[in-house]
Amino acid sequence: MGRAETPIQSAIHQALSVWFCERGLERRNVLRGKLMRPDGGSRYIEAGTTGEPDLRVFHRGKTVGIEVKAAKGTLSAEQREYRAWFELNRGIYIVARSVDDALDGLVAAGILRRHQDGSISRIDD
Repeated sequence: MGRAETPIQSAIHQALSVWFCERGLERRNVLRGKLMRPDGGSRYIEAGTTGEPDLRVFHRGKTVGIEVKAAKGTLSAEQREYRAWFELNRGIYIVARSVDDALDGLVAAGILRRHQDGSISRIDD
């Protein structure tokens, strides 16, 4: 995640966390990168899989990966490869540059529904 993506990703994480919690949807942040060892050693622990999306959403057997990008951000080669694998295995992959992008993708995935008044709810509500 680049510097430009940090505020965007934080806003999306916060908005989706609240929104999903209120509606009973399960969401997971994907931990990726190098982590300092708990014993304070000089070696790091690698976490996650290169190319994984930033968020995962699970609902009624559907798995959605949400990759957060800045306005002009593009997927890396590893992210494109992971996306192809994820979609081949029936996952739904969304590239979100805003909270609305993420919600629109979840509507398209059939997890959320947009009503005539513009409000959004779970498809099974």
